[in-house]
Amino acid sequence: MADMPLDMPQEGESETPKSETPTKPDHAAAATRPRTSSRVRSVLVGIGVVLTCITLLSSIMAIWVEQTLLNTDRWVQLVTPLSRDPQLANTLSVYVADQVVTALGVQQRAEQALPPRLEFLAGPLTQRVQDFTQTQVANLLQNQKLQNAWVQVNRTVHTQVVRLLRGETTNVTIVNGAVVVNLLPIIKEALTNLQARLPGLIPQAVAALPQQLSGTIQQQRAQLSQAIGQQLPPDFGQITLFQSDYVTTAQRAVAVLDALQIALPLLTLALLALTLWFSRRRRRTALELGIGIVVVFLAARLLIGFVQNQVVAAITNPAGRELVGDMLTSVVGGLEAIAVWLIVLGALLAVAMFLAGRPQWFVGLWHWLQGLWVKMRPQTGT
Repeated sequence: MADMPLDMPQEGESETPKSETPTKPDHAAAATRPRTSSRVRSVLVGIGVVLTCITLLSSIMAIWVEQTLLNTDRWVQLVTPLSRDPQLANTLSVYVADQVVTALGVQQRAEQALPPRLEFLAGPLTQRVQDFTQTQVANLLQNQKLQNAWVQVNRTVHTQVVRLLRGETTNVTIVNGAVVVNLLPIIKEALTNLQARLPGLIPQAVAALPQQLSGTIQQQRAQLSQAIGQQLPPDFGQITLFQSDYVTTAQRAVAVLDALQIALPLLTLALLALTLWFSRRRRRTALELGIGIVVVFLAARLLIGFVQNQVVAAITNPAGRELVGDMLTSVVGGLEAIAVWLIVLGALLAVAMFLAGRPQWFVGLWHWLQGLWVKMRPQTGT
């Protein structure tokens, strides 16, 4: 009998197929799923931390701009003390003295009064008159009437600029395609006060100066020109801040701020709550928030300085550059102070959350301090 193949079923054995070896549960795949979910959760929490810090900065910037830069009463409150600042008084007095000498035609009058052989003295005489006028104007800036003129100039200009930025009007702050500051009221007050001190310098026609200039810049210039009997240059008494090309960009920015000044703080609170709720390690998330606040507001301080320098550099008039630079330094100081406080608070939050994790070195230091205190107690009698 021939040998049967090995794979043939033996007699009495059923021809049932071989059952496959049962597979063990894939523990590796099961462990991977929670790990992947945890990684996704961590990424989402990290995104939440970044967005919370950015929206916090945006909220503070929007509120500060609305309550300071776009609030006329607050602006006037901040810049009013600047009229007593020596640096600003010097800038204003130099500009006003130059405008007064120009308005009165001092050099032309000196050239006409001097003999032909002495006409070369007209320049030095004009410079002496300008220096004297500058000193008088600097002193006059402490006068309450001139202080009131400074406040009124700032209030008028700020109100008009804010209305312009919000698209409510295209008023007198736009002159020949430029946004300007009108200093004619201050120049008029300076002329009025100088009349009593230098009656020979100021023509008698100055006595007809109006109590208060009114109307547009062009109308005020015409009133002053008629009062002193001199034709004044088209840019007399005005400082150009920036060309109106920048106005469109500024208007868009203000429109965005107006729309987001309430939404941004609410969004910040919502992001903060959602990030902390979604996080499985809230202490670490709070630590990251503290670090993020420090980083974001440090960058904001650098950005504030950069923007401030760019705004000042865009002003073509040297006197205007100094004037606006001093004003921005005073006004932006409040925002920089807020940034510093938030940097400190963010750093304190980060340190507190780090120490709350009880790192080994901190626990050791704490026990050492406790032991030192116990040893010192008998010596101190406590």
